[in-house]
Amino acid sequence: MTIEVRLNMKEGFVKRNLNARVANSSFCYLCALLFLICCCVCQAVSAQQSNKKTNQSPAEDATRANEQEVVARLFGVVNDLKNESDKSSAALLLSEIADVLWRVDEPAARSMFRMAFDNALQSTTNNLSELNAADKEERRRQARRQAAAIKTILKRYGSHDRRSAEAWLQEFQDDIKSEQTKTNNLQMSPEQAEFLAEMAVTLVPQKPEEAQRLGLLSLSAQKIPSAYGRLLMALRDRNKTLSDVLFRQAFISLRLSGFNYDSALVVLTNYAFSSHGQPFPDVSPADVALVIQYFIDAASAQAARWQGGGAGKSDDQTFVASLYSFLNYRALPLVALNAPDRLTLLQSHVGALAQVLTVDQRRQAEAFAAIARQSHSLDGGDSDLESRIQHAEREKNAATRDFLFRNLVIQMMRTDPKQALSMASKIDDQQMRAQTEDEVLLVLLQKAFAGRVYDEARSLALKFNDRNSQARWLTRIASKVVSSSRDQTEAPDLLSQAYSIASKSDNTAAKLEVLLLIAKEFVGFDRDRGFEILSDALSTANKIEKTSPKIDKLSMPVMRVISVTMVDGQEVVGNERATMESIDFNQIGAFVDRDFARTSLLGDNLKVRLLRTKYLIGVARRVLRVPRQGSGYERSIDDILSN
Repeated sequence: MTIEVRLNMKEGFVKRNLNARVANSSFCYLCALLFLICCCVCQAVSAQQSNKKTNQSPAEDATRANEQEVVARLFGVVNDLKNESDKSSAALLLSEIADVLWRVDEPAARSMFRMAFDNALQSTTNNLSELNAADKEERRRQARRQAAAIKTILKRYGSHDRRSAEAWLQEFQDDIKSEQTKTNNLQMSPEQAEFLAEMAVTLVPQKPEEAQRLGLLSLSAQKIPSAYGRLLMALRDRNKTLSDVLFRQAFISLRLSGFNYDSALVVLTNYAFSSHGQPFPDVSPADVALVIQYFIDAASAQAARWQGGGAGKSDDQTFVASLYSFLNYRALPLVALNAPDRLTLLQSHVGALAQVLTVDQRRQAEAFAAIARQSHSLDGGDSDLESRIQHAEREKNAATRDFLFRNLVIQMMRTDPKQALSMASKIDDQQMRAQTEDEVLLVLLQKAFAGRVYDEARSLALKFNDRNSQARWLTRIASKVVSSSRDQTEAPDLLSQAYSIASKSDNTAAKLEVLLLIAKEFVGFDRDRGFEILSDALSTANKIEKTSPKIDKLSMPVMRVISVTMVDGQEVVGNERATMESIDFNQIGAFVDRDFARTSLLGDNLKVRLLRTKYLIGVARRVLRVPRQGSGYERSIDDILSN
């Protein structure tokens, strides 16, 4: 219920009471007498309140006025968000506003949470049959965003009213089942499958049986949802009996889809087997046989399909190349170890698949197998490392050689970062070399922070290939030297250097983020300079163009190697990049403390409505003393990697 509705209700209530009293003429004189008495009393009370008000400090009056202003402005943006085309982002902002306003107006906050939940449920058409592969993948990406938004909204609402949040989730599940029943559609849409799998992951800790049920339901889609792997592994840790059922059902789904390649194959194999191919102790012989039989049947079915001329589209050939690559690097060694009597049969089918691939696709598959074998050979001594280095140097394909060197660098950078940094220089691809070198520098920076050797940390920060990374770490160093150095000019000098570097970079979300960090640190030393840089940051935000994510078409299948380093108490993902969605303006609290009006007005200059709303929420959090924390604001590794 909005404030306007409530005021109208109160006004109507007062009018009805006054009309009733006036209509009763027998009490007119008495009412007049009472009115005079009340006037006298009101004057006395008013005088007392006036005296109390004069006793309050101007700071308290200003704080109360600021609180009233931000609350009114938050209510004002709600209707704008309802009409936002980006439903997922708007729903998340609505839920955050509700979270901020909960202590101020709980009934209104509940209504906002419901509005956010309903907005997140709004999806585009589910008909994917007429879309090409790129559009289908984009539609699935949007479905994952919606599922993540619903999950986040329920987390935020659940922190205030867990029972109601669970009821909403149940309502959502019932709606999906009802829709399937009405349409007699046994196959779920990819969007719905993504929703259910994401919801199932959330339920694993408290309701593993319900999580399994949703997971099984999500497997009725044409494609296994991307969240299935996380669900399977989380459920395995909680209740393996339940996860085994989900594991076996996935193979049935893959068979029903015609043995098409699915990335879930990697998860299913890792569920039952170690990286060296041995089955885990808690995996039954029947499940081992199930996996091996699927490998043989999939290779046989796809080879027969292609040899019989039943396929030919470029998208289909990409999938069969992926299947061939997986069977070549993972399935063949696994079958050789666990069912050697069936190896020849699988090899014959895999060989038949190889005949329908291009020369480049076969070379890519062999290179991928080499990278996989290198990743799994982690134990060994210096001689083993030397042999792997020599193997990488002998590789003729440049792309494969780069991946082999990068993989070696990631493996050894924590034990010998200096040698790893030297090896990174062997990578020919400029972008991959720069990224790999920066990941090694993070390890060295971690040690410098731990030892409080800030001069060395400053030197390392300037070696980063990415300008925004240079500026970010110089800013972090500046915040550390404030308390540890007697030289009060060192921190401002570091911040000035960071700003000079960041200002020369392209207008991206990463630049915006680092400028906000620099401004936050600067305002503690120089208020005017801090506000000046904040204004520059907001100007940068207005210059960032919204473009579709660039998809790099590499010459071989990508085996993504992720490194996470703890630097100064914070987890840093080596190849993480800031996005406009990750910007939360949590840095502006320091500005609100110093000049609320100026900070608030600066936010009005933001052109993009969603960003402007985020900024307003940042201001409101500081004024109302509601920190941005809790499970509804934690970013998982999956959130980071999806950017």
